[in-house]
Amino acid sequence: CFLPVHLVNTTEMLILTGTHAAQTMEKTIIIFEPLDVTRYGPLVQLRHVADLRYGIYSNWERARHLLPDFNLGLWGRSLLQHVNSESHPDANINEKSGPAYYFHGGVPAWHYPKFLELLKQEQALTRHGSILAARIDSVTLPTPHFFTSMKELPQTELDETFDDCPLFFREFLDLRNAALEHDLIFWRQHNEPDKAFDPLLPMRQPESIFIHTGADISAGAFIDAGQGPVVIDRGVEVPPFCSLHGPLYLGIDTVLDDGARIKASIVGNRCRLGGEISESILMPYTEKKHAGFLDNALVGSWVHIGAGVNSGQAGQYGAGSSIRWAGQTFKTDQNHTGPTIGDFVALENGFRLPPDSALGIFSDYFQSGAAIKDGAGFTRGSTRKEINRTIRSAANELAKHQLSLTPAMEALIRDLWKTPGSGRHW
Repeated sequence: CFLPVHLVNTTEMLILTGTHAAQTMEKTIIIFEPLDVTRYGPLVQLRHVADLRYGIYSNWERARHLLPDFNLGLWGRSLLQHVNSESHPDANINEKSGPAYYFHGGVPAWHYPKFLELLKQEQALTRHGSILAARIDSVTLPTPHFFTSMKELPQTELDETFDDCPLFFREFLDLRNAALEHDLIFWRQHNEPDKAFDPLLPMRQPESIFIHTGADISAGAFIDAGQGPVVIDRGVEVPPFCSLHGPLYLGIDTVLDDGARIKASIVGNRCRLGGEISESILMPYTEKKHAGFLDNALVGSWVHIGAGVNSGQAGQYGAGSSIRWAGQTFKTDQNHTGPTIGDFVALENGFRLPPDSALGIFSDYFQSGAAIKDGAGFTRGSTRKEINRTIRSAANELAKHQLSLTPAMEALIRDLWKTPGSGRHW
């Protein structure tokens, strides 16, 4: 088992004890975004922080698995309210709440059961100055004053157990292994692995390889779980000569091209992938169908990566690096840092991504060595995109997967185009 002991104990405790910690108050949990989401980078321009996916499930989905007896609500930027209402129709979206627990959406949900144990009365739980969770026993409104109210509560500083809570967007990559190992418990409860798979090549650690009965895996594919579990979900297609190395998750209906080599990554639903991918996270609906190397990358949805695109890395191993995003500089002690790519970005054939780059939404890049603009996006090269053409392009992308661009999403895109930076604050 690859699951850290404290995660196993926390999960099993919740399953066994249910909602004992909340028997004295209403069973309501509000998952909130920070007042300013700039630290969470390009991938939250079109989604709530809790909808980021770095394991089998998004953090919102993970919370629903862990806390089935609670009423979960979602609070965040008003600009995303209607989009959040569409994607979470059964949740309280930016509505006032009575007595409730309030959990930070960027904190891995496997910590939420522990929060319930600790919050015996009104107080806030902090780590390094950030409020990760709180209990408020009065009526609360989803306004910026909510953060003032939390700061006025008695505060308890959490210990190093909670140091895996990401402080900025690149640190989500550090959660891949723990999230996969944690989520696998729930995935196995709801999915039936294919025990009849008979590969031509021997598999390392076959007991840690989980292939859904609805997946189509060629016997000529090589699967190696020696470094961590490999989970291949429903509808995934893996042709001959592919090489898959754990810890790895391939999301529902993802299709690989011949010879694809994917290692230590999290891949969302309905991606189309080829070439080589290593130590990366890809959100759903992204395409990288051709040869090229993507390493240590954090990639949004509806991204097109052309043939021969390669991602550079910071060369100063062990020295850390700095990443510019939205006018701010974020420092990381990660050994090497690949690109962060927002939603609806296109990288044309042969483009070489600079190390430590962060690309905003709806950006097209076609000239290697071109300056990377760290902002709201909506650019093609050095030219600002026209909004109606951008909307049509987004609608066409969704239509490829029999999806529609909703009025709420269109309104959000138009607002972000009109007022760059407007989507970073409550």
